[in-house]
Amino acid sequence: MAPSGPDIEGDALFEALLAAIYTAQQRIWIVTPYYAPDSALQQALIIAHHKGVQVKLITPDKSDHLLADLVRGSYMRDLIDAGIEVALYQGAMLHAKAIVFDEASALLGSVNIDNRSLFLNYEVVSFAYSPEIIGEVSAWMESLLTRSRHGMKPAGPIRRLAENLMRIIAPQL
Repeated sequence: MAPSGPDIEGDALFEALLAAIYTAQQRIWIVTPYYAPDSALQQALIIAHHKGVQVKLITPDKSDHLLADLVRGSYMRDLIDAGIEVALYQGAMLHAKAIVFDEASALLGSVNIDNRSLFLNYEVVSFAYSPEIIGEVSAWMESLLTRSRHGMKPAGPIRRLAENLMRIIAPQL
């Protein structure tokens, strides 16, 4: 179990997440409703992809917050530009949070991949190491992928400007 929050010294959850990303060798599959990572986390995912790790982000096509959708756009486009698969789930609002690292572990809990959730909110996750649990979470993620649109529609200049301006307030969302 790894907690996060303003009273946690050393950001144990954030450090555990980065360590898991950097040690992954085959895959990192992420399900999160909100995606606005800090630069260290974004870069860690891109580096993992560059070293041959299959990285996939599964997030709702439209979340329940317009600002969150605008903020995430530029981060997701950066992932796509790096060659990482972004899948936009077409069903109802996807509010689950889970990450699978190789066949070694699954992270399950309340944390979103955004600064507020990782550094300001009180969150908790558990790392599961059971092959059965990892298999069930992986199968669920595969089912989400079959009901997702892969990639993003091109953004026009105004949308890109809005998304990039939203990066300024991303740490506050």
